[in-house]
Amino acid sequence: MTRRTFRGEAIEVTFDQDLCIHATECVQGLPAVFDRDSRPWVSANNAEANGVSSTVERCPSGALQYTRLDGLPDERPSEVTTVTPIEDGPLAVRGDLLVRREDGTLERTPRAALCRCGQSKHKPLCDNSHLKTGVQAPGVSWRGSPASTATHSSVVVTDNKEASRFELRVDGLLVGHATYEDTANGRAFEHTAIAPRYQGRGLAGQLIAYSLDESRAAGRRVLPFCPFVRTFIKSHEDYLDLVDQPQHFALAPRPALGSGGDHQP
Repeated sequence: MTRRTFRGEAIEVTFDQDLCIHATECVQGLPAVFDRDSRPWVSANNAEANGVSSTVERCPSGALQYTRLDGLPDERPSEVTTVTPIEDGPLAVRGDLLVRREDGTLERTPRAALCRCGQSKHKPLCDNSHLKTGVQAPGVSWRGSPASTATHSSVVVTDNKEASRFELRVDGLLVGHATYEDTANGRAFEHTAIAPRYQGRGLAGQLIAYSLDESRAAGRRVLPFCPFVRTFIKSHEDYLDLVDQPQHFALAPRPALGSGGDHQP
């Protein structure tokens, strides 16, 4: 477990890739600071420190944390520990937490996402294994809406080998896909699409994370022709080993199969 540090004038942000579950609270909440297309992807000076700190505190897994450099107080853990079941996902826990990891090490954190499906390889922490198994469990959405008004209740990603694409379904409805072609040089990802009404919920990230995990399990190198796949890999360093750098990051997009562009079928 290694934290990267992004230091600004008034606030310092740290990030632990091993804890990230791609909830996208950061990139959707403050894109001027958290930009997957930039290097470094966190620019702590691109917003005032209060905005940065409040956005970091929305990170449910604790992957993002901060230290104030302007004399103002750092994050204060809740005096009362709260446990919130996330719909079809982990348990979001907040408080003055002491988490014992599988190797016996202890970590004090104000936020953590704990596995609820039982399939995580990093117990007790969530690693998004529930996306592969299609676990259905009641709870609230990542945005905190009551379960009765949540935008979706079941997200399942599968590999449709006959169509050469990974498919994402919400409540059984096909709403997204990532097309690919298996070649002698690797798995060429060509196009990512999410139906317009389902955009902005982090579903594209979940789709690609699953697709890359399955490609690794199959022993496939990845050719990121799709701009979204290329950007996703650049901002999630645990997938960098799947591509040959730098030439594969310079690949020109192939014409999309079917209608529509990236993120929009």
